[in-house]
Amino acid sequence: MSPNVKILKNGNQLIRPNEPEPPHLPKPEVLRTLKKEFNPAKYYHDDPVTAISIMHANRYTDTIHYLSEIPFCVHFWTNHQRDIFCRYAAKNKDLCVFIDSTGGVCSKFIKRNGTKTRSLFLYIIAAHSNGQQFTVGQMISEAQDTVTILHFWNNWLKYGFPQPAEVVMDSSEALLNATTMALTGYKTIDEYCNCDHERKDPKCLYKA
Repeated sequence: MSPNVKILKNGNQLIRPNEPEPPHLPKPEVLRTLKKEFNPAKYYHDDPVTAISIMHANRYTDTIHYLSEIPFCVHFWTNHQRDIFCRYAAKNKDLCVFIDSTGGVCSKFIKRNGTKTRSLFLYIIAAHSNGQQFTVGQMISEAQDTVTILHFWNNWLKYGFPQPAEVVMDSSEALLNATTMALTGYKTIDEYCNCDHERKDPKCLYKA
């Protein structure tokens, strides 16, 4: 809540129409200072990588599954997400998931070596059920290459998520390469495209 909204909310409770502002109503600059001092107090550490490491070592051991500083990358999902997906998979033979990435959600930050991260992208793996979408895996990464996305897929599968029968994604080359290697049983996009699907079904189909 912004300081001005806070003042307006409190003012509506304290002031009648056309009355002057009471002296005990806090000024915007005071609230801004308090907000600036309060927010860092809630952080585990002012360095994001150190903060995530502390979180992993304490409360979030079963949520944070990979962390790298150079390049910055973190994988995270919960036991609850896995359990829901396993129950969903048991009822859906043709298991379909979606993978997508979006930028602008996470802010760049200065690493401990003094360098600034590149643009950070949030990757999500999601499924649909009864018109509802639910996420089953997340990654924040400054690297957008095949190796990074392949590691994400492999780590997700290693944690016990069922192998999907179909993946829907955009036509990003890195996404296509990584998904081919992780899920279809083929090493390259060309191998996957040129295989005789009538004689040998890939482990997973994808749509881009």
